[in-house]
Amino acid sequence: SSVLVARRRATKTELVAGPEDLPTMEQVLMILSDARLLTITQDNVEVSHEAIIREWPRLRLWLDEDRVGLRLQRQLTEAAQEWSNRDREPDLLYRGRRLSEIGEWAARHPEALNALEREFLAESQAMLQAEAKEKDAQQRRELEQTRRLAKTQRQRTLVLAVGLVIALSLAGLSFVLYRQSNQKAQLASSRQLAAQAISIRDTQPDLALLLSLESLK
Repeated sequence: SSVLVARRRATKTELVAGPEDLPTMEQVLMILSDARLLTITQDNVEVSHEAIIREWPRLRLWLDEDRVGLRLQRQLTEAAQEWSNRDREPDLLYRGRRLSEIGEWAARHPEALNALEREFLAESQAMLQAEAKEKDAQQRRELEQTRRLAKTQRQRTLVLAVGLVIALSLAGLSFVLYRQSNQKAQLASSRQLAAQAISIRDTQPDLALLLSLESLK
């Protein structure tokens, strides 16, 4: 297991994928402990000597074959433990490129993960999906808001256009009524002047002529 590579003390639960593997793991640890390759204290395990890593050809071969994977699993193990120790704080979950990278490795090596690491990855992926869903919902809300604003703007433009047409129509009607009223007033005035001219044409012919000419304007 990668947790033993740098002679770091690890718990037994880190070394198994699930509780069902504990009996087998205990047997293997006992054999390695009897051979003085591992040191076991209560629930903790560590490599007895770093020289074992350097001098054990088969172990070195295994490590060389998957150095990237070992590095990723080490990081995952430490991240999952920190997440567990800090009451599963969401901010400690994996995101972005790190989650994608470790997720691809874990999909190829599911048997290499222990229960805590699987839970940590599952929570990270669940959070990623939730954030993506919320982002999509936010984009939908913004799009809907843009559509509503555009619709409201079109309605306002239409109301203004209709209002302008009505205003122009009223202005035209007012002008026509004014012309008609003015023409009626002028006609009444002309008739009055003509009547006055007729009434004085015998006594004041010159004034009557002027009044007649004025009534024709």
